[in-house]
Amino acid sequence: MNNTPYRLIKTERARKTGEGCITYAVLKDADSQGIYFIILANDGAGQFSSELVSFDKIEQCLAKVQGNKPVAAKLFATVFVGRSSNNPGFLQAALRQEYLLMPAADASHLHTVTGNWAEWKRNILAQEGQPYTPLVKGAGVVASTTPADTKAKPEPPAQETPIPEADSAAPKGKKSRKLLILPKKPAEPEADAVDSAESSSMDTEAASHDDAA
Repeated sequence: MNNTPYRLIKTERARKTGEGCITYAVLKDADSQGIYFIILANDGAGQFSSELVSFDKIEQCLAKVQGNKPVAAKLFATVFVGRSSNNPGFLQAALRQEYLLMPAADASHLHTVTGNWAEWKRNILAQEGQPYTPLVKGAGVVASTTPADTKAKPEPPAQETPIPEADSAAPKGKKSRKLLILPKKPAEPEADAVDSAESSSMDTEAASHDDAA
């Protein structure tokens, strides 16, 4: 495990080529021999690798560029262990904030080398800084500060399950409903009873006729 102590020189914010900013830090090792960049946070949702990036490797990438030819961000992809597509562009934004790169006149996504890199290095290495111990994760060294857009979001409070209440009387202030009882409809006489009644009536009428005769 790599427990090499570092010194934090400064933390800055840099505007991205698109919208928003990133936060990065500049460090040096305890022996004041090497300088490192670390991307700490991104205002947007894009992923990135929070690992130490050697400034020597950055210079080696630019050594391949002929003259003052503009360079694209992808040139810096090899200085990272992680393979996030945002890494080169975010590093380019940090270098621009340090006035080591500047946007090309005819293309905003391309940059040219500017400033005095040797003087910038001497200034960084001459500063005392603050003790800084990075964490080790996988194959690369990462910052000990959690990036702002990767922090765990608090979970919403659990909702209590309502407990069913026992049946109770109607609440006060509310009128209870009364059951309206309707009188029963009288049952219709059965067919046999109707026929018997009609037969009795006919017999009576017949008897009356006989008496009259």
